[in-house]
Amino acid sequence: MVFFVYILICWNEDKQDSTLYTGFTNNLSRRLKEHKTQGYTKRFENMEYGYFEKSMTRAQARQREIFIKQQSRAWKLDLIKKGR
Repeated sequence: MVFFVYILICWNEDKQDSTLYTGFTNNLSRRLKEHKTQGYTKRFENMEYGYFEKSMTRAQARQREIFIKQQSRAWKLDLIKKGR
């Protein structure tokens, strides 16, 4: 099974309120649907994956998620920019 580590960009139309959410999953499309209806991210009108990468194991994905979460917003935005 392949896992993905991702950064989700979430914002409202006024662009006054935006966030970057980092997580991991084995199903990107299902996870995006969950983000739209559950938890912290459901308050945002818009969201898209800004970045994702494959990991071969769940443990590797979790380690990478923790690493990314510890980085600054500027670092994450740079990763998103480089990944596009």
